[in-house]
Amino acid sequence: MKSFSIDCELEYDVLQQTLFLFNIAVPPAPGQRVRCETIALEPAAQFDEFCDATGANRLLRVNVEPGHFSIRYLAAVDVDTPAIEPSADRTPLATLPPDVIPYVLASRYCDAEALFALACNEFGNIAPGYAQVEAVCRWIRANIAYRVGTSSPTTTAHDVLANRAGVSRDFAHLAVALCRALNIPARFVTGYTRYEVPPQDFHAVFDASCAASARWSSRRTTPRSSSACKLRLRASCSRHSTRTSCT
Repeated sequence: MKSFSIDCELEYDVLQQTLFLFNIAVPPAPGQRVRCETIALEPAAQFDEFCDATGANRLLRVNVEPGHFSIRYLAAVDVDTPAIEPSADRTPLATLPPDVIPYVLASRYCDAEALFALACNEFGNIAPGYAQVEAVCRWIRANIAYRVGTSSPTTTAHDVLANRAGVSRDFAHLAVALCRALNIPARFVTGYTRYEVPPQDFHAVFDASCAASARWSSRRTTPRSSSACKLRLRASCSRHSTRTSCT
């Protein structure tokens, strides 16, 4: 087990009354436990805290008046991620748990149908399961450049493939789309890590589920030079990035 401390502060100059929805608090998840946490708003304001429909994301909602506004999230978290058996076979689609089925379908940024031919050509001859997931990660690291400023909030997985460049958000979207094209459940995940060079930021990876237990296993697709270490702990997960922390 490892312990981590989080200190996340966001500042805004608010021009008019604005409703904010933050997804920065560490949610309950297998292998991680929040020992203590503090949420501070400046100026002080009332906020609502709730989980989304999946239960995988903790959301903070606050109505902010014009002026300078900041939110600071402090937490101490214990992480003990269970090992995944790499030789596990892919779970047949017919036996997927109902709550996992949405993660094999195309979504706004993970246009899996557009990548079906590539997925079949590159990974179709690999044994179904985690071997395919690892092959997807290796292919992305070898063929997509990590380059800031090459994508926008509307960039899809297919766009990333065409541009051959992106940031962690784009790498994760492409991996999710390729896995779904192979009928492997996959979802977008953001969390806290530490970069060698400031500024610090959220970092995106993805989860894939192959084992019969339907457990999720996190995978990183960005080059090792893009961050100092792997994702330390997760803050949010979803079908794609619109419902997760910014990256």
